[in-house]
Amino acid sequence: MLTATISAIQLFVEWLLDLDRTTRRQRKLADYLPWRRVELATKLDIADVAAADPEPAPAELADTPPLALTREERARRAATIARNNIAVEARDLTKSYGAQKVLDGLDLTVRVGEVVALLGPSGSGKSTLLRCVNHLENWDAGTVRVGGRRLGFGENGKPLSPRAIANERASVGVGMVFQQFNLFAHLSAKENIAGPLRWVHGMTRIDAERRATELLDRVGLSHRADALPRHLSGGQQQRVAIARALAPNPSVLLLDEPTSALDPELVNEVLEVIRRLAIDDGLTMIISTHQIRFADEVADRVAFLSGGTIIEEGPAHEVLSNPRNPLTARFLSVMEAGKAPETVR
Repeated sequence: MLTATISAIQLFVEWLLDLDRTTRRQRKLADYLPWRRVELATKLDIADVAAADPEPAPAELADTPPLALTREERARRAATIARNNIAVEARDLTKSYGAQKVLDGLDLTVRVGEVVALLGPSGSGKSTLLRCVNHLENWDAGTVRVGGRRLGFGENGKPLSPRAIANERASVGVGMVFQQFNLFAHLSAKENIAGPLRWVHGMTRIDAERRATELLDRVGLSHRADALPRHLSGGQQQRVAIARALAPNPSVLLLDEPTSALDPELVNEVLEVIRRLAIDDGLTMIISTHQIRFADEVADRVAFLSGGTIIEEGPAHEVLSNPRNPLTARFLSVMEAGKAPETVR
């Protein structure tokens, strides 16, 4: 009797914790009986392959990217941005990991509506800079201001607690998209977006789900709203991550190598979403990337990092077509040759 009771409890717990139970492939408790598991596992393996490579749907993004801005359009846009307020300002930023100095007195100013691409070899400090702007990392010296506020510090200059920093990050409006997507594995695509809106921003369930549905449609994934992350391709997961970052209407969006974890054939679908945000929405963005052509098309300005500092910056097309610093020229030459960014020193 005791053995039967324990077995029943075990079956119930397995059923309760099964991530696939909430998908279309509904499972009953009977499916967890030992003599049915092998057959079920085989069916699920076949279904997973089909789910990870769904049929093309009308909601998918168009393959044709928008044309790059003309020289006149770039000039008008630059003149407009120059009159805007400062969105992000880093001054004399220094950060070390042990004996290794990752940021060495770095200065960066980004204005409202501006798109800045951070370029440079691996280890030059691009990701660390973004994490400092969002105060996911502490730094050793210098200041970072977002929207005029010193993120992570109170009015008395003392560091805030992690919870207070998270609340301030939400109120200031800083969103971030990571290399590895960082989706909740047990939540559907829609709930990955709607959940944080309820938990962090206090939105009602109805409003949060409405916002999630709207954003999934915007990134071409309305037909995958109920899919778990493991049933999505890498490009689809990154688009969900972008939608999640956009959900609370951030004033600044930070993107840390948003395509580095993707297979080459999936890169364009993510870049297309970012293009639309930059050109159509006018969102302030700082993007760490190795996609040179993309940076030329989308960024207003590029900043080239080496050794933890910015050694060259300026209008994107100007710097990328006629770099003045030898290190910048070497990096661009190597990237055009198709070599890995870590080979540039």
